[in-house]
Parts: sequence; C-alpha cells; structure tokens
Amino acid sequence: MGCSVSRGGKPIVYFVLGGPGAGKGTQCTMLKEHHEFVHLSAGDLLRAERKSGSANADLINSYIKEGKIVPVKITVGLIKKAMDDAKKQGKIYFLIDGFPRNQDNVEGWEEVVGDAADVRGVLYFMCEDDNILVERIVERGKTSGRLDDNKEAITKRLKTYYESTKPIIDMYEKKNLVLALDAAKSKTEVYQLVKSRLSLPMADLTFEEEATILKIWDELKLKPNQSASVDELCEKIGVDAKDISGESTVTLAKFASYAQANKEKVFKEAESKST
Repeated sequence: MGCSVSRGGKPIVYFVLGGPGAGKGTQCTMLKEHHEFVHLSAGDLLRAERKSGSANADLINSYIKEGKIVPVKITVGLIKKAMDDAKKQGKIYFLIDGFPRNQDNVEGWEEVVGDAADVRGVLYFMCEDDNILVERIVERGKTSGRLDDNKEAITKRLKTYYESTKPIIDMYEKKNLVLALDAAKSKTEVYQLVKSRLSLPMADLTFEEEATILKIWDELKLKPNQSASVDELCEKIGVDAKDISGESTVTLAKFASYAQANKEKVFKEAESKST
C-alpha cells in the first residue's frame, strides 16, 4: 500500500466526504475491491446493528421509532468495533464513508476513538456544480429503490450538507488534511486521481485494467505483495521476457508500470490467452 505505514500499529483512517451524488460510495467500493482498504459506512453499520438482535439494536430501534437521532457514541462505537474486528484479520487501512457529517460526529470520534486511530486525511469529493449532483441522484433513483433519491429530497440533503458537513471539511482543510478531488470528472478519471493522490500502485490504470492485472497475479497463485517469475509471467501473457525486466522476478507495481506503457500488447495478449 502506497499511503505509508501505520504508526504504532494504529488503524490508518481516511474520512470520505462530499455532497450527495459526488461518488463517495462508488469510489470506496472500487478502492476496496482492488486495494487493501476496508470500506465502512456509518449508515450501513447502523442498519446492520438494528437487525442483529443485540442490546444496541433495541436501543437504536427505540431512538428511530421515536424519531430521535441515534447518539453519536453508539455510531462511533460501531465504527470502532468494525475497525477492531478488521484489524484482527490484518486489515489496517480504512475508508469511513460519509463521516464525520457534523461537529457532533467530530466530537464523538475524538471521545470514543481519539488517538487510537491515525487519521491521515479527508478524501473530499468536490463538485461545484450542484446540477451535476442532482442529475446523478435522479438518475440513480431510477434503479436504487432509495426513497431519498429524488429532486425534492436532494435539495434538502444539499442544504444539510452545506450547513453541517462543509464546515467540517473546511476545518480539516485548515489542518492541511484535505485531499480535494474533482468529482465532476468521470468515474474512471476520479478513480485514477484518488489512487495518484494516495500514492497507490497501478495509479494510471483503469479499474478494468487493474482487474486484468490482478487476475493474472491470482492465476499465478500470487498475492499482490509477492513478485512473479518473469518467465512464468511472460508465458502466461505471451510477451518477451526481456521487454518486462532484466531480472528474474518482477513486482506487481513494476509490471503494472510496464502494462501502462504497453497497454495494447499486454491487455490484448492477456485477453486472447483467457479465451
């Protein structure tokens, strides 16, 4: 992982913020699939906990039934538990999607998690044209089934975002923790930009090209952090060994760089070998 090492074994956290329809969830899902991130959403964790039958579930349901906001300590406690569980499986990189949304969230995080996590920054999916966000949400609403994916709801959500969340982004900006990303660009362009800003491997490849590279590694029975035999790799994709490396092995990052510079050769050969 290119976004540096953990300090004292603490989980490394990136908050993910931006207006509704900015593509936060989409980008988190893509990063989770091809890189080493755990994607956590406060809303998803609350929904899962409500169905768990735990003591917390009864408490959460009672708040929601009465139309009250679930206490931030409960929400942050669920995020912390999810991180602790993931850490036991060797995961240390976390994307926390749509959090912190307001000052109450910030204070709850400091009280419940505090120095137990290493917050490296905020991925800010910035879109200055609200019309783009509205269009995306309305389009998403045709298939999402979400009751709030409509023009009336998006107007209210944008108002809440500007009143409550944008000041939080501004606060982190003053601490030099914000990585601003142009969310008006295409999904592919934003994905490549995020990878570049986080110094992740395969930054110049599309999601689909990454999938091909990772499939090759998987078929060679290798993990992303393992090097491949150049001879085996060349036999697999049908290219000349001397074109890739003068050494006997090659890392995934180095092969990805080679693939970026030789897209037609690598991806066409890989596709023909798989058919």
